[in-house]
Amino acid sequence: MTDFKDFFSFDLKQCRLGHGLSRSDMAWLLGVSASTLRRWEDGQNIPQTATIWRVLNELERLPETEHAVGVHQLKIIFNELGPVDVQDSHLA
Repeated sequence: MTDFKDFFSFDLKQCRLGHGLSRSDMAWLLGVSASTLRRWEDGQNIPQTATIWRVLNELERLPETEHAVGVHQLKIIFNELGPVDVQDSHLA
């Protein structure tokens, strides 16, 4: 089974691209550095649970587009998998 890290990385990038946002713009929106966002999108790191919820809630505020990945499904997956115990030491 694919873990949450894979879903988070893929959907985060697809959400950004679907909204036509640059990595810098998306990082600013989420309150992290562009390099942190790159590591998340590349699957190199995953943020702490509280940060994931903050990111998902912020992404949910973006308008729906036909090209953007919905955040609702990602929230359901995250709830099913439970807390993330991998910590990202590179949080901005």
